[in-house]
Formats: sequence, C-alpha cells, structure tokens
Amino acid sequence: MALLAQTGDHRGCMSRDVLVSFAPNLRRRRKELGLSQEQLGARANIQMADISRYESGGRDPRISTVARLAEALDMPIADLLA
Repeated sequence: MALLAQTGDHRGCMSRDVLVSFAPNLRRRRKELGLSQEQLGARANIQMADISRYESGGRDPRISTVARLAEALDMPIADLLA
C-alpha cells in the first residue's frame, strides 16, 4: 500500500511524505467542526494527549488511527492526508 512506510516495518505506519499535511489538516477540520481535542478523542476513541501530539507533529499515527480520525471528522482519509 502506498501509504505504508517502506522501512521493512509494516505495522501500519505511514511515510513522512504522507504526514506532511496531516497535522494542520487534522487541526483545521477539528476547529471547523467546533470540537475540542477532548471531544475529538472521545469520538475517535483516542486519548486527548495523542490528539495533541498528532496536531503538533510530535507523534505519527498509524493508518488505522488516521481512519478512525477521518471517520470522527466526517471526511475522507485522502482529504485528511492531502
């Protein structure tokens, strides 16, 4: 899959190239919906601290996490990563 890192470790991690716009897109969409990080975390079953790390670029999500976030934000995965 093109979104998986080509590092030999295929546990669902994405390449750095794909993640470049993830953090700002995540924050922008969350704010568009008027959600706090805590509310988004509850919707996606992800801890608020992890939402904060994803938005700041301090932590890279697995593709399964991106899928849960996209669903919680009511948007396609591709738009979250675009």
